Amino acid sequence: MIRRILGKLNRMTGNTDHFLTSYSQYGEDSIILTLLSLLQIKEVNYLDIGANHPYKFSNTALLYRQGIRGINIEPDPALCSFIAQHRPEDVNLNVGIHQSPGELPYYKFEDSVYNTLSDEEAVRIQSKGVKLLAKVSVKVDTYNHVVQEHLKGKAPVILFLDAEGLDEIIIDSIDFQKHAPRIICVETYSYGTGVKDQHLINKILAQGYTIHADTFVNTIFYKS
Repeated sequence: MIRRILGKLNRMTGNTDHFLTSYSQYGEDSIILTLLSLLQIKEVNYLDIGANHPYKFSNTALLYRQGIRGINIEPDPALCSFIAQHRPEDVNLNVGIHQSPGELPYYKFEDSVYNTLSDEEAVRIQSKGVKLLAKVSVKVDTYNHVVQEHLKGKAPVILFLDAEGLDEIIIDSIDFQKHAPRIICVETYSYGTGVKDQHLINKILAQGYTIHADTFVNTIFYKS
């Protein structure tokens, strides 16, 4: 269904290469490109918290390919450097995001998609048999400060949030009166438990957002 809609948009715009690829795990990038078209949003940027990789399971690779630019947040120095090599026109910040600035322990696993700043999440991941490679200290900043410092106080159009156990803390820290993104794509599925985080979903809905789509792993919200 999504592919048919995208194909129709391609024919309408005369662009035969615009929506042909998805780098996201479940097509979230294509869904958001469609949503941007439906909302008629022309000037677009993004803030990707927990970017991890420039292409693999990336929600922003297709957007970057289409000329959209933004900010990638990645606390792992090696991963952040790798992203920067492939995203030279993005702002790439080697920090984590939390409710207050400072330093926090960062858990690095054999599969980097599990890397986390959450002590509780690190314990849960290890209990599933995923090998912990290292525990290091990394700098953390806040969403509000990143917006103020790098976006001149104007909220990103799209917020991608995949912070492995810290999503709710980050959502709670956002000043939605000043820095509310137009679209939020957040991981709302807990791997290993098979449970959707309805509490997190309700928190975002309470800020005036509407659910546009749910890929089971991620929920995509928009603000009218």
